[in-house]
Amino acid sequence: MLDIVKQVIDFYFKTFSKPELNDIKVNNKELLKKTWSVFVTLYVNWLIRWSAWNIQKIKENLVLELIENTFEALNDKRFKKINLEEKKNLKIRIDEIVNRWKPLADWEIKKINPSKSGVFVIKTDYTKAWVILPNISARLITGSDFLPVLSKKLWEKFEDKNYIVYKIETRVIEK
Repeated sequence: MLDIVKQVIDFYFKTFSKPELNDIKVNNKELLKKTWSVFVTLYVNWLIRWSAWNIQKIKENLVLELIENTFEALNDKRFKKINLEEKKNLKIRIDEIVNRWKPLADWEIKKINPSKSGVFVIKTDYTKAWVILPNISARLITGSDFLPVLSKKLWEKFEDKNYIVYKIETRVIEK
């Protein structure tokens, strides 16, 4: 999967566009048969600079999912555009969702171990959604540490009663 993300990044810097499936060399053909939700996070100097994910609609195969999420990460509007110097120091993290638990009760988020599990939250009116991946930040020590981060990311005070909260686990692939 890392090789696909690298190819998308290289293609993007050559053309400033998103590659099509036939622009990517796929060595592992099993990825063309598999559908799954993945997150692509790009780091420079160990700081998250760009990320993208798709939890609602999964593409017809994992390669297309990786292409889409890598391209969206490179165009993440929360950050300035990546430049060639940053590209040289780019680190890649792919999180493949391996487990999404049933919705948690209000108090259960505080019991999650952030080094092993993350959270996916959806506002009950479906206007907002956010993910905090497992082991994504050294600042997340206990489940209670999710709460201020979610408030910041969601641009409102996070209150359990207003959100559906899922505990998630991922398999991490990094370069």
